[in-house]
Amino acid sequence: MPFFDNLKSFVLENLAKSLNQAQHKFMDKDSRDIIDDQGQVLASNQADETRVHGLQNQYQRLIDLARVDAALERLENDAFGICIGCGVEMDLSLLAEDPALAKCDFCSSADKLSKRI
Repeated sequence: MPFFDNLKSFVLENLAKSLNQAQHKFMDKDSRDIIDDQGQVLASNQADETRVHGLQNQYQRLIDLARVDAALERLENDAFGICIGCGVEMDLSLLAEDPALAKCDFCSSADKLSKRI
């Protein structure tokens, strides 16, 4: 499956780049000023908030990339569309909405409920 191999390589490359960018942003936070839309340097607390927001966005992108990578791995192992929680085949409409979905509605709900307890 050359298409999926290329897609997986692309996703892994972007994951590595995102990790590298996030690490540099974190390591160099004191050496860079944050500039607003009007070209003004933001105050320290505003700059910190901007950095935190940027890191949160980077973190979410990494989570999304990891989900896609896991879905590609399931695809390679002929397990795509099979719930990793209970092993039941998932509804295609759910996969059409979110192709990286790993768990069926029942298992996802059970996970959310157990985290609340």
